[in-house]
Amino acid sequence: NNNNNVRKRKSRVSSSQRRMVNPLSIKQQYTVPLPNWKDIFEDLSKTFYIDIGCARGTMLIEMAKKEQIKDNKDNQEKQHNFIGIEIRDELVKEANELVEKMKLKNIYFICCNVNVCLESIFISLSKDLGFSGVSHLSIQFPDPWSRQKHKKRQIIQSELVDIVDKYLLIEGQVYISSDVPEIVQISKTFFLNEKNNFRLFTNEDNLNNKFWWTSGVNDNDVDFPGNLMENPLTVPSEREHVCAKFWRKVLIFLL
Repeated sequence: NNNNNVRKRKSRVSSSQRRMVNPLSIKQQYTVPLPNWKDIFEDLSKTFYIDIGCARGTMLIEMAKKEQIKDNKDNQEKQHNFIGIEIRDELVKEANELVEKMKLKNIYFICCNVNVCLESIFISLSKDLGFSGVSHLSIQFPDPWSRQKHKKRQIIQSELVDIVDKYLLIEGQVYISSDVPEIVQISKTFFLNEKNNFRLFTNEDNLNNKFWWTSGVNDNDVDFPGNLMENPLTVPSEREHVCAKFWRKVLIFLL
């Protein structure tokens, strides 16, 4: 059979690109109905932590589990409700099933395109509606979409940054991490735009009373000034475990 002698044409699409979902596709341009938060969260006096691109939500679930244990011990530290946002519906379904199984009352996962739905989520959690608002937001290892023609598919765009700047609580914080240097530089460019109210965390900042903890900024990192020396979160993400295994440098900054 002559077909056996025909060499298969190598695909120009990488395996990582096949796993990524195009946020600009038509089906990703619709908002999704949000649940009644009063039916989801046990204590609505807590501020909200939003994790964008949470994948299976393992990190967020572990953080929520730790805080619920503290709640059960009448801990006086300020606690949070957690919301994970992920564009892949099968991962969201899996995460919410695990939350239900673990009987966690301080976490929920939403399947949506964050560039379409983030503002409606912020508004639904606002103080104007009787909630405590969003105090923390993290974007960890966003899909790089490295080809020039795919740049508009990246999560961090000026429109998203404007929404975060508008609705995040004044004392709120933004945490961003990636093992792709270009993504970190692009993110800084958007967030540190002079029209926004964000500024980079420095060693002079006192975070003793904040949700975040960190050992400080690596002042010797000439290429990436403001890069944190270690992850200030209590739990590493799935991707961070992979990077540690393969000795990939993770770039982290706090705003």
